[in-house]
Amino acid sequence: MPLKGEKSFWRRYSRFYPYLERATPYRHLIQDTISFAVHPDPKVVCDLGCGAGALLVNYLKAFPAVQKAIAVDFCEEFLSFTRSRLKQECPEFLRAGKVAFLLHDLRDPLPLHDNTLDVLLAGLVLPYITSHNGRNGVGALLGLLQEAHRVLREGGVFVWSTPVQGVNFWHVFLASLVDMLDFHHPENLFYGPVLLFHALSIQRKGKRGVYIFPSEQALWAMHEASGFSKLIVCRSLSNQAFLIRAVKGNKTGER
Repeated sequence: MPLKGEKSFWRRYSRFYPYLERATPYRHLIQDTISFAVHPDPKVVCDLGCGAGALLVNYLKAFPAVQKAIAVDFCEEFLSFTRSRLKQECPEFLRAGKVAFLLHDLRDPLPLHDNTLDVLLAGLVLPYITSHNGRNGVGALLGLLQEAHRVLREGGVFVWSTPVQGVNFWHVFLASLVDMLDFHHPENLFYGPVLLFHALSIQRKGKRGVYIFPSEQALWAMHEASGFSKLIVCRSLSNQAFLIRAVKGNKTGER
């Protein structure tokens, strides 16, 4: 899909994306991501593809000692969601000027210096970047991992997620039925199927190879090629997503 079509797709998705947080599988993914992203001294944290801000906001609540947070997205609507949510839930970070909002297309290198970040987060975003710095397909994803390695400090933690190979988002939908039937939020009955419609579009693009959803074996190979170590891979989102933790540093890992 051309870039214009991609931006249009994600802008449409942005109108409904905040409702995804009402789904139990997605909340579990957020919680799992934060538990993976522990760092002894997380001074500077960056969230790539911050979306509606759920991951960044919850990370800052869990680690209030963060000195600087960077929210990155190529969609102005998502950055606006994140700013509004921070204003409501973490206003102290905004008042102290500790949050930067960066409108940036991840097809291009990050406008960050080498060895800048302690923690880098990327929740369900990197596989959807169809090209990076002139590379496409698997090469684009590998380039993004190398870029993550570049901007992290030694000992920095990189936590990201991707749909599994052969993902079936119907499993996530069915696991969210209780949330959709919440009588306190009858609108969930509308937004649940709308979100599924967009998720199935993502699923189809994965099957066609437009988006790259690597196998676990491929994830290990790509991280090793990018210079990462201490790799941990598990499943979340009703087993439909891999959650990956990697460290810039010593060459040891866990399977």
